[in-house]
Amino acid sequence: MLVVGGGDTGSDCVGTSIRQGRFPSRSWKILPRPPDDTNPETPWPFWPKIMRTSSSQEEGCQRYWSALTKAVTGTDGRVTHLHGCEVDWVQAAGLEIRELPAAISRSPPDLILIAMGFVHVVHEELVEKLGVQLDNRGNVAV
Repeated sequence: MLVVGGGDTGSDCVGTSIRQGRFPSRSWKILPRPPDDTNPETPWPFWPKIMRTSSSQEEGCQRYWSALTKAVTGTDGRVTHLHGCEVDWVQAAGLEIRELPAAISRSPPDLILIAMGFVHVVHEELVEKLGVQLDNRGNVAV
């Protein structure tokens, strides 16, 4: 089982899937691994961007950092691979993502969950092709 997204929503997905017997549980996050304690980028009084591990992740989750999801492929309506690449975050005019040449391919995930709790998914391609219903905020309707 693979969760694309490593925030609170991703953590909830990991914990629920583990408790329902789906092992191994893995999580891909596009952001880099934060520092373990103090972070000079977020001094007080800002909320500190530091490494946090939820109780769900402690139950048995392998986390991948700086991983960009590029494509999902499959046959006969079943996922066979999730393709991506490692990324580096570069300070330019703001933060920019630079894709690194090493490709990441994980196969075969029995289940892929897209865990984006605070940002709606990109509508082009998959959402439009599948005809997924959206709510008034652009999120997938559930």
